[in-house]
Amino acid sequence: MDSFPRVVLPFVLALAAAAGCFMPPGEDPGEGPSGGGAGAPTPSGSTGNGAVVDGGLPCDVSAVLATYCQGCHGAEPSAPMSLLTYEDLTAGAASDPARSVAELSVERMVSTEAPMPPGSGPTVPVAEVEVLRAWIEAGTPRGDCGGSGNPGPVATVCTSERQWRMGDDNPRPGGGELDEEGPWMNPGRACIACHTESGEFDEDEDDEDFVLLGGTVYPTLHEPDLCYGVDGNTTDARVVITDAQNRTFSLPLQPTGNFYLPGDEGPVSFPIKAKVVANGRERVMNTPQSSGDCNGCHTEQGKNGAPGRIYLP
Repeated sequence: MDSFPRVVLPFVLALAAAAGCFMPPGEDPGEGPSGGGAGAPTPSGSTGNGAVVDGGLPCDVSAVLATYCQGCHGAEPSAPMSLLTYEDLTAGAASDPARSVAELSVERMVSTEAPMPPGSGPTVPVAEVEVLRAWIEAGTPRGDCGGSGNPGPVATVCTSERQWRMGDDNPRPGGGELDEEGPWMNPGRACIACHTESGEFDEDEDDEDFVLLGGTVYPTLHEPDLCYGVDGNTTDARVVITDAQNRTFSLPLQPTGNFYLPGDEGPVSFPIKAKVVANGRERVMNTPQSSGDCNGCHTEQGKNGAPGRIYLP
């Protein structure tokens, strides 16, 4: 089998200028769930003006709310109520005082008729809904994130329960093996940065030996490096890229969830726009990007304003 296509250095250099990366629709680029940049979700315990108070929520619960809810349900909510503090979440719901706001929030997150976040907002992954559900079932115990306003890292789960082993052949979902080198290797890792650091690029090679952009699609927002993503053999999911010249590239997924655009299918004019399309639904990148190293921002916790992994709509 051919080795994983090598990469073009200029696109790696563009990574340093990237911000926002592959944001779910409805979220603004900023410094991410724990940052304080413009458009960043307000963290639990933040007053929204820089002053921080203790929200009294466990860190994992705070992180889910900061990522998906507090952009509207913050210190100065544009929605009907705040979802910042322990008292906010454990209060009786206005529509049903016998149930807590937390219980109604989970119900809305999984609703198909009146989902929250609404409209084109990001769907809350099942694993993160379960964070809130487990907290409720445990009796909504108080927590403490140190009063820093930073909800801390979100727990990661490898949904596929398959881990890529570097340096070895690996099992192919459905049977067979995947060679240790190929476009399916090292899911979740920043492929362009990795190949550049190892010196595995040569500007004199044929175009097919270069990768213009690449990344990994996962079922949920927070999954660890080297965990297999969405199996491209069992889904119609694709990543659709539109470049600055309005050229469109439709990229299928590998068995490990990786997608990539080889050099011989270019050129690509940056900045680019991107979306994940699957089962008649779309998840659209919020901001055009000047880097093709998608996993450079879409790490398991998210960097440069990205909330986490690229994941299915």
